[in-house]
Amino acid sequence: MSTKLTLLQYNVNKSRKKVLIGLLEEREIAKFDVLAIQEPWKNPYNWEGYNPRNSPFYLIQKPSEKARTAIYVNKRIPKSQVSEIYKDTDLISLKMSTTKEDIYIHNLYIEPTTHSTTDLPPILNILRGLLGNRGGHIILGDFNLHHPLWNSPTYDKHHYIADDLLDIASEIGATLYTPKGLPTRDCQRGTHHETTTIDLLFSNLENIETIPRIREDLEQGSDHLPIETTFMIGDPPELSPSTKKRLWKDLDSELFLATFDREAAYLDLLPLSTRESIDYFIDLLIKAIEKAIDIAVPLKRGSPYDKGF
Repeated sequence: MSTKLTLLQYNVNKSRKKVLIGLLEEREIAKFDVLAIQEPWKNPYNWEGYNPRNSPFYLIQKPSEKARTAIYVNKRIPKSQVSEIYKDTDLISLKMSTTKEDIYIHNLYIEPTTHSTTDLPPILNILRGLLGNRGGHIILGDFNLHHPLWNSPTYDKHHYIADDLLDIASEIGATLYTPKGLPTRDCQRGTHHETTTIDLLFSNLENIETIPRIREDLEQGSDHLPIETTFMIGDPPELSPSTKKRLWKDLDSELFLATFDREAAYLDLLPLSTRESIDYFIDLLIKAIEKAIDIAVPLKRGSPYDKGF
C-alpha cells in the first residue's frame, strides 16, 4: 500500500443511471483508494449494489433493501490488507493494514431526525464500540446533523445528538477535518435553495495532506457533492536537521489557514489575566502555527553541500 490514502465520500442519492455509472466511468476515479458511498443504488431483484466488471474497485455492501452505505476499495490494494470488521445497512467498518499501524475506516449514514431529539441513534453506540480498536480511525459519511462547529455562520440549526457525536469522536482524540461551512449538500426544491454541511469527516490521524474539499469535476447530479480527502499514512524518510528545508513557494495557503483555524479554535476562550496564562496562550499559538506549516508547506531534501543560503 502506498504512503497516501485518498478517499472520496459521496451520497449518490440512490441513483445508478444518473450518478454511479458516470462516477465510475470518470478517468480520475481510479486514483482514489476508497469510495465511501451513502444512499447507494440497489438492484430491486437481489438488492446487490452496482459495480461493473471493468470497475477498478471491489464493492463492499450489505445486500439489503435498506442498505444506505457502501464502500468501494481499489483493486490495487491487496484483499489480504483489508478486513471487514462490521457491515450493516447504515455502517460499514473496514480495517486496512499498513506497515505503520492499522487504519479503520467507518462509513456511516444517520437518518434525518428532529433537532430536539436526545435519543442517540443505535449506530453511534456501535461506532463507539468499534473505535475501541487500537489504531488510526477515519469516521466519515452523511450524518444529517447540524452543529455550530461545522455549520456556515448563517445557518443556526443545532441537533442535540451532534454533541454526542462530538463526544464519541473526542474519546479517541479525533478531529473534525471538514472545514466549517463547506457546502456538502446543495438542494433545490421549487424556489427554495439550501446549502448545508452534513457530510463530515473526523479522524485521529494527524498527517493529512488534503483536507476535505469539494470535487465539482466529479459531481454527477446528486443533491450532495463529492468530497476528496488525502492522508499520509506511511513513515516518510526522516531528514536530518541540516537538510530539512521548506518549499515556501509551494505553500498551500488555503490548507494553512484551515489548519491554523482548526488548531487555534479555542484560543479566544482562554483568559489572559496572568503571566502564566499569557505564556500558555503563546505556547498554544506557536504550536498551531507550527502544525499549519508542517501540513501546508512541503519539505524538500537538501544537498549535504548546501550552505543554507
